[in-house]
Amino acid sequence: RDIEDLNILQLGSWIVELKIASAEFWEHMEDQNIDLLICPTLPVVAAPHTLLSTKGTPLLSYTYLMNALKCPAGTVPVTEVTQEEQYFNSHISDELAGVANEIMQNSIGMPVGVQVYAAPYRDED
Repeated sequence: RDIEDLNILQLGSWIVELKIASAEFWEHMEDQNIDLLICPTLPVVAAPHTLLSTKGTPLLSYTYLMNALKCPAGTVPVTEVTQEEQYFNSHISDELAGVANEIMQNSIGMPVGVQVYAAPYRDED
C-alpha cells in the first residue's frame, strides 16, 4: 500500500508506528552495545543522479530504511571498480537488473562505498 493512499488519520497512525519501531530498534542496538552500523550505500557502484531518479529508485532501498529510522549517515569510499567488476551478472532479467547493468557498464574507476550509520542525534559522539 502506498503512503499516498492513506488518509490523515492513517498517516498519523503510521508515523506513530514508525517512531515506535525506530525507538525499539535503537534500544535493541544499545542493549547489544552497537554504536554504528556499516551498510552498502547502493547495491551497485555510484550512479548518475539522473538515472537513479528516473529508473533506479529501488536501488536506494538501503538508504530508505535508515532515513526512516532518523539515522545520521556518512558515505565512505572503500574501493574502485576494476576491469573485471564492471559487469552486472544476474540470473534475474527484470527492469531493475537492467538498470543495474546499465550503471555497471563502463564503471571502471567508479567508487564503491559503504554508509556508516549512527543512532539518531549521535553523529558527533
